[in-house]
Amino acid sequence: MVVRTLNVKEIMKKILGILFLTVFSGMCAFAQFVPDTSKVNTVAEAKKLKDDTHVVLEGTISGAINDDKYTFKDATGEITVEIDGKIWKGLLVGPEDIVVIYGKVDVENRKHTIDVKEISKK
Repeated sequence: MVVRTLNVKEIMKKILGILFLTVFSGMCAFAQFVPDTSKVNTVAEAKKLKDDTHVVLEGTISGAINDDKYTFKDATGEITVEIDGKIWKGLLVGPEDIVVIYGKVDVENRKHTIDVKEISKK
């Protein structure tokens, strides 16, 4: 059996490598959706965008379709938005409340919806 000893330099390289991987993997795990609030889109614009395009919409939740799908409305039209329960974070919204939603366009069978990543009252 051959036993190899590591010198201090090799040990430090291994420790730094493990530390780097640990920190990097932690950063990836906690990565969040960071909305670009510099431009608010309209529903009409969102309906023309490609799949996975980030959007910011301002308007009202005009109705519920099911547990996590709602009708969102602004001055240019209506679109279905999907808001998972965890996204609400206790926020209560009525049809008269103006909200800002941050999300991504989801295109399936040429039908546009918005996958909401964050919502807030204006």
